[in-house]
Amino acid sequence: MSHASRTARLPVESLRPGHEAPVAGRGPAEAASVQEAGRTHRITLVELRVLAAGAGLAAPGAARGAAGRTLLDESERQTRLEQLVLLWQGGCRRLVDETLYLDIAARHPDLARRVRRRLRRSRAG
Repeated sequence: MSHASRTARLPVESLRPGHEAPVAGRGPAEAASVQEAGRTHRITLVELRVLAAGAGLAAPGAARGAAGRTLLDESERQTRLEQLVLLWQGGCRRLVDETLYLDIAARHPDLARRVRRRLRRSRAG
């Protein structure tokens, strides 16, 4: 089963930008988070989906250079997430906003690394 076919099965309702994602092996209350300007940013399911989709498309090391440096403000990131969800709902399941991917990878560098590693393992095996 390909990476694209696995991720395409996510229910569209759960891809709403405000929906928080449980991280594998953790409950919803322990979802991945990052400290940003004194507040915690929890990753949403749609952000996790962007990480998964972007991990296979990004140039090697592209996200590593952005770690800790967010590229988008809250409103711009939210707008891009909403637009991407609409495109996915319209059938463009493989489309990824590279700037959005890099921003999310910078906000969640450890999770982005784990997603890339898992993708490499699944492609190798």
